[in-house]
Amino acid sequence: MLWDAPNNHTKQSNGKYVVQAIELDTRMIIGDWKYHFGIQCNYATSTWDIWDNVNKHWLHQYNLPCQKWGPNTWHNVQFYYTIDNTYHYLHYIGMKIDGTQYWINKTVPAAWVPYSKQYLVQIEQDTDLNGDPWFLFVDQVHTAVW
Repeated sequence: MLWDAPNNHTKQSNGKYVVQAIELDTRMIIGDWKYHFGIQCNYATSTWDIWDNVNKHWLHQYNLPCQKWGPNTWHNVQFYYTIDNTYHYLHYIGMKIDGTQYWINKTVPAAWVPYSKQYLVQIEQDTDLNGDPWFLFVDQVHTAVW
């Protein structure tokens, strides 16, 4: 990932970051169960958060620091997870950011949905309330399911 925000777009005039979060998602729907693995770099808390499918909110992981990335820098992000399709749980195992390994080891329930098949990989940029522009370039996204 290349995070690219020209210097005049990195912060607002009040010093607050334009970037609010960088979100990476993988979603699988198997049967009637949604396994949405969402992880985001939350600039407000300087943590990586994980998504709670049932309660539909972010869970801050205070043991996973998220650096506010500077402009024109490439970063390597990997995260690992498993699903339990019998009891309908997602297990966030860990993540590696720029070569540093972090362990999450959190389990959250899957959510029931009324449709049966989907696989999605998504990268989302969250900006400030003004919609100020910034840019994120993504290259060589790989995903594996087995």
